[in-house]
Amino acid sequence: MSQPFYDWISDFFAGIPTRKNGAILAADFYYNERAKRTFTAGLIKELTFPKLDGSDKGAAYMAIAIAVESMVFAKGSGQPITAVTGFQNQKLWTACNFRLSFDNMPAVNTRRVSKIDSFTVKQTIMEYASGGFRGMAKVPSQIDFPPISFYLPEADSAPFEDIFLKRGINGQLPGRMSGQIQTYDNQGSPLFTLSFAGADISAITPDKGDAGSEEIKQVKIDLYTESMAFEYPRLELE
Repeated sequence: MSQPFYDWISDFFAGIPTRKNGAILAADFYYNERAKRTFTAGLIKELTFPKLDGSDKGAAYMAIAIAVESMVFAKGSGQPITAVTGFQNQKLWTACNFRLSFDNMPAVNTRRVSKIDSFTVKQTIMEYASGGFRGMAKVPSQIDFPPISFYLPEADSAPFEDIFLKRGINGQLPGRMSGQIQTYDNQGSPLFTLSFAGADISAITPDKGDAGSEEIKQVKIDLYTESMAFEYPRLELE
């Protein structure tokens, strides 16, 4: 996608209600426009982050839902759709290229995190009816930042178990955690960073023990979060 689209996602995470007008174009085999659906005052209401898995070599995609105030269906112009400049500079994002890290926690080893479950960031969109308008105005409300669930070998889970023991069982109040999920392309260059803050452990779930299994025993860590931020490097277009 283009840089303004990633800036729109960044505004969504920051709670900035940026509205966009746009269109969905349907083309034939020769990329001639056959149908057009134009929308106005679009707001991002959901962003679903895909599951990241160290054993998955397939492409990863974010799913984005947009709430619009109006949509008009029209016949296409029949003209060729203009190519998006810079599209050839986009790099493939595969589900295995990621790293989870925490700030100011040197004892925590996350280099062997094997998987991060999919999660969805949601913004409540309220409808406001006012006189003189046939449609409802869409007004953004609070953003719900979901928990993050990740998996790592049981041999690396001791620091997280210690944190959970202090807060969840002994009632102590250690500082909240913050960190990042960094994604990379196949050449190892950074793609984008999803940062989180105000995080703490809500549950720790070890794998069921099985004497006949030869797989490395994993532990699932559930983190609740208070805020997230999205950062995409500026694209260098020719």
